[in-house]
Order: sequence, then structure tokens, then C-alpha cells
Amino acid sequence: MHEENSAEGRIALPGIVVNLGNGQIDFEDARRGRLRERELKLFQLLVLNRERVIPRSEILAKVWGLEGKVLTRTLDMHVSFLRKKLHLGNSLRAVRALGYIFQPEPAAT
Repeated sequence: MHEENSAEGRIALPGIVVNLGNGQIDFEDARRGRLRERELKLFQLLVLNRERVIPRSEILAKVWGLEGKVLTRTLDMHVSFLRKKLHLGNSLRAVRALGYIFQPEPAAT
């Protein structure tokens, strides 16, 4: 399940709801967390482009404002942080030599 409620500025994925205004994460077990500004920008970009491989250069340009060929591990670290904070597992994957893709796993039925 993936539900986007732009009127309220929230994105719901299995087990979590992320507030796009302030980065607050509400887990289904009542725990809470928060995404930092860049993590939130990265999350929004990935979710809005789900099921599409987003090139590293596009992510670096849109989230960090970096143009051209930039060699940085910053993106990889932020992706790792998102996986851990949001318990995304294999939903957020690297595509070798290309970029990243977000493919949400279907909710358990």
C-alpha cells in the first residue's frame, strides 16, 4: 500500500506515515521519529518517482544542488539512514552504475 495525501502533506507506507511538512515519522506501533531536512527531500524525491531509477546525478542536483559529475558517498550514507529510520529494507535499492529506485513492498494481507 502506498498512499499519498498531498492536501495534508503526508505519505503513508506500510507501517509508517511521514509528515512532509516537518519530517515527523509515525510508526504503527506508536513510536515516533523525525527525518532531517535532506533526508526528507531525498525521501520525497524517491517516493514521487517510485518505480523509476533516479540517476545519482539527478538526486545530487535536486537534493544537494550539486551539478556535474560529483563523486560523493554522502548520497549513499543518506540512503542508508533512510533505510534504517523508515525500515524500508529492499524497497530502496541501488541500481549499479545508475542510481536508486524506490519500489515499496505491498502491505501484508
